[in-house]
Amino acid sequence: MHDETGIAMVADATKLLAAGKEPGKDGPLEPEKPALVHAFESFITSIRTGGPSACGPADACAATIAALQANAAVQANSRIELRPDDYRI
Repeated sequence: MHDETGIAMVADATKLLAAGKEPGKDGPLEPEKPALVHAFESFITSIRTGGPSACGPADACAATIAALQANAAVQANSRIELRPDDYRI
């Protein structure tokens, strides 16, 4: 500030340096995609190519059950406890 030398905390500075850019002068790199976007892209790619997805059906089912129960808890404004039996198919 005011032509003084100092230390600045710059978001993604190590990524900028790795890309050959200078933090504070060059803009930030493209932001990373959220995990949900990566999972969706992996799922679509597995359908198109017939290859494996990022997670298997059991993990996908467990994540869906947890998400649905969390949503139910928010909607009911209450606490819901998940038991191992909730995850049995």
